[in-house]
Order: sequence, then C-alpha cells, then structure tokens
Amino acid sequence: MSGNNKENLALTPIFIEIGWRISLPLALMVIAGNWIDTKLQTKPTFIFVGIFLSLFMSSYSIYRMIKKFTKED
Repeated sequence: MSGNNKENLALTPIFIEIGWRISLPLALMVIAGNWIDTKLQTKPTFIFVGIFLSLFMSSYSIYRMIKKFTKED
C-alpha cells in the first residue's frame, strides 16, 4: 500500500462519522416534523422547520468535530 492509500483509510472513519452527523438528525427531525404536521394538520410547515433545525445542528456538530481535530497544542 502506498502512503496515500493509508491516509485515505485513516480518514474513512471520520467521513463515516460526518455522514452519520448529517443523516441521523435529518431523518429524526423529518419524522418528528411529519408527525407534528399530521397532528396539527399544518403540512409541510414542521417538516421544513425540522430540516432547517437538523441542518443547523449537523453544521454545528461538524464544526465542533473539525475544531477538535485542528486544535493546536
């Protein structure tokens, strides 16, 4: 294996974590927004609110993760 392939393999868990940090809040907030919209008959208001909240939460979470990795000693 060349050095570049080893670096790519080392980054794979980080990319998987970023994927989970984006997809999990998005799925949960869309499901919750759909449930609230069904109860209140306000479709698609809370679905969009859930999407925007999940994007904000994911962005902040990824920002904190990157900040931790780039922290200088």
